[in-house]
Amino acid sequence: MASTSAENKSVYQQWIIQENRNIMHILEDIPNSKPSLDSPKLHPTSIHIMAVVMKYKTPTGRLPTRPSTPIIMVGPATGLAAFRDFIQERDFARKAGKETGDTILYFGCRKSQEDYLYRQELEQYVKNGILTLHTAFSREQSHKIYVAHLLEKNKEEIWCANGEQNKRIYICGGAKNMACNVHNILLKLVMEHGNMSELNVANY
Repeated sequence: MASTSAENKSVYQQWIIQENRNIMHILEDIPNSKPSLDSPKLHPTSIHIMAVVMKYKTPTGRLPTRPSTPIIMVGPATGLAAFRDFIQERDFARKAGKETGDTILYFGCRKSQEDYLYRQELEQYVKNGILTLHTAFSREQSHKIYVAHLLEKNKEEIWCANGEQNKRIYICGGAKNMACNVHNILLKLVMEHGNMSELNVANY
């Protein structure tokens, strides 16, 4: 149902619209689903859910226990679902007077006017000084630009933060080859800036 094909539109019309299913019905019908939830500190009396059906399994990431630890999040398209609560937790910690490290998000989608998820929310975090946001819109120029290209461009920034400040890097998304491309860029970065062999990089 996630695509715009005629078949999936028909399934959506029947299963959701005609049978009048809401989000609770869907979660009951798909018991193995594990949607990403917003931070309970920011929304203590309500639940906000962002979910997508994926055909693979990924480990669950957790924020560093110290809010001062810098983090980089690579979450194109619905990969953002894994990171909204991270950003909300950082925002909550900062408002509570705690020192917070750099919080950097690499987000990508096809077109900014069609599938830029939570745009206003993310831009507000940027305005408030909580978030550094890098965006790639793959279909808005003659040549395609993906988050991997932004990472390649910002290698110096990533190394300074990660190599010197012990930054955590998180990757989530279903884009074909995305995780592999990002992984290779990070390996290359460490080899170049850390003066390490390929074997030492793997251990690093």
